[in-house]
Amino acid sequence: MDKLVRTLFSVLIVALALRAAYAILLMGGAMMFRLTGEELFPIEDQTAYVLRTVPVSFYVIWTAFVACYLAAAIVVQLRVLWALLLYATGFIMDFALTTRWFNEIYVDQSYGGAGVLVENALNAFDLSIIATLVFLLPLEARRKREEASTEDPDQL
Repeated sequence: MDKLVRTLFSVLIVALALRAAYAILLMGGAMMFRLTGEELFPIEDQTAYVLRTVPVSFYVIWTAFVACYLAAAIVVQLRVLWALLLYATGFIMDFALTTRWFNEIYVDQSYGGAGVLVENALNAFDLSIIATLVFLLPLEARRKREEASTEDPDQL
């Protein structure tokens, strides 16, 4: 069981790092376009319109949940509850923002109609990470308690 938990944590660390990297790249590219108006790569007109007209408050929330994802990716290596709290907070902000964002019909059209599909896939990925954290963190806490109780007090 200990080997399984360690393996799952390794996979989880990679998954969190990939999710954080995706969020940083997407948000960074969109924000750079919003602030400079210059395209790093070709953007269709509808998407450019969306990125220019979305309220700045959306970008602030977007930055906050990306920061939570990044912090969770770092903190999960310590195997503490904060990783779950940070990731869940980021997910709640992400879900609320994208629910609001994709209620605007022109947003989904700007992604060729696939925006909601992509967001639903990301939400499923995020929820699986949260479920894995909920499963693994108590196992890790128990393992640490058992390890601490079996340590020889004379060696400390």
